[in-house]
Amino acid sequence: EYHPDWFTDDPAGIPAVQASARRRCDDLWRQIEGQLDGSPWLVGADFSTADVLFLVQALFHWDMKAMLGRSPKVAALLGRIRARPKMAALIARHGVELDAL
Repeated sequence: EYHPDWFTDDPAGIPAVQASARRRCDDLWRQIEGQLDGSPWLVGADFSTADVLFLVQALFHWDMKAMLGRSPKVAALLGRIRARPKMAALIARHGVELDAL
């Protein structure tokens, strides 16, 4: 999505590379949605660095609102991560927009 020129030297091929990247990325988010098992955090009962990185990765989605609409478990987990007081402060301090959450 963000560096299609890394995968083609032909400017005319960039839209196809971006479309393929979007499909593959959405497939991965669907897999994640299917694997979330109801644990409060990504890897179990305890909040971890994995949860922080999960939020950061979600921020790179080109249409987070649509992705979260298709992924209610992912959306709920991201909401819990965002709601942690120190995470909320960090997000606010950096001016990160999380309107989709």
